[in-house]
Amino acid sequence: MPEALSVGGDVRGFAYIKDNPVFRETRLFLMQADFESAVRTSGFTIDASIGVYDSNADSLRHYVHYQLTPEIGMRAGRFPVAFGIYSSEHTLPTRRDMNFDHSSAPYSLEASWLGERGSAYVTAMLAKPVNFFSHEESEGGFVVSQSTLVETGFAGRASWYPTDHHEIGLSYLH
Repeated sequence: MPEALSVGGDVRGFAYIKDNPVFRETRLFLMQADFESAVRTSGFTIDASIGVYDSNADSLRHYVHYQLTPEIGMRAGRFPVAFGIYSSEHTLPTRRDMNFDHSSAPYSLEASWLGERGSAYVTAMLAKPVNFFSHEESEGGFVVSQSTLVETGFAGRASWYPTDHHEIGLSYLH
């Protein structure tokens, strides 16, 4: 594989078994299955994902990123907004209740600074996400359906890392 190309994927599911004197039931649920690929060249990264989330095909992340300097970057496309606490727990209240869960990333422009002991992000959220792989029936045929509704606006996030294992941060949403 060329050094400039990165590929990866993820499959996540849930299974349960009910086994009692009355009946036995086994069920398996596919929660997420996705594939992501990125190409890096001359300071640019082009990244795209496609997958199945809650039984619907979608692309939750696709963007172009340009690294202006080793610490300053810009990106445009669909990606999670830099806001709140980052955690692999996608139902974390500071993100989920503000429509910043894993499937609600809007189309955005972002500027970022990543330093040795701090980071800062400014994001302009420009458009609500559209799932181009899902269609809803209507009287006139098919229409492209809207994914989770995320308002347009601005978000900012700044962090200071006093030690290698601690972070103090502030987020702003408008």
